[in-house]
Amino acid sequence: MELEQLLYEQQDLWHGGQSKDDSAAVLATGFDALDELVGGWPRGDLSEIHCDAEGLACLNLVIPLLARLSVESRWIAWIAPPAIPDALALQAWGVDLSRVLLVHPPDSAGKLWALEQALASGTCSAVLAWPETLSLLQGQQLRRAAQQGDAVGLLFQSQQKVAHSSAAALRLQVHPRADGMRLELLNLPDGGGLASLHITL
Repeated sequence: MELEQLLYEQQDLWHGGQSKDDSAAVLATGFDALDELVGGWPRGDLSEIHCDAEGLACLNLVIPLLARLSVESRWIAWIAPPAIPDALALQAWGVDLSRVLLVHPPDSAGKLWALEQALASGTCSAVLAWPETLSLLQGQQLRRAAQQGDAVGLLFQSQQKVAHSSAAALRLQVHPRADGMRLELLNLPDGGGLASLHITL
């Protein structure tokens, strides 16, 4: 048997450039223009959101998703957010706070461990995290964990990490504007090229 076939049959390996099955679930972003471009947030996979806005300013991009997922019986886990989310604002946006789980590990290793466990557990519909550093290998492990737990993995990273290699299925760069945000699509789930669009809030 050829090496390529042996590697393909190893389910615990991530295969670079391999697109997901056409039947793989995506969840609507809540923004029609973005859905037309990317299809939706990949479920059972990772998305990276690069944004340097202070605190949790870029959360507007994922709030419609969180509001819909909060009606499920699973948790929405926040791993070491840079600020405590505003409970009243989340409620106003339709997020059920009883499904929100905040996790504050003591160090970087603990954050990465908690992120992987939450993604793989099957008890979380979405996991939001702000990893300080993330290697390509760690990203591949997290991607497998998200697939195992059928979770939407949302990783918020700085603009400086845009040039870094990534295993994420979807990568977006966010530039907040007074009337919304400009998005640059750094990669598309189907392997397509770069694109950009403006979202009005």
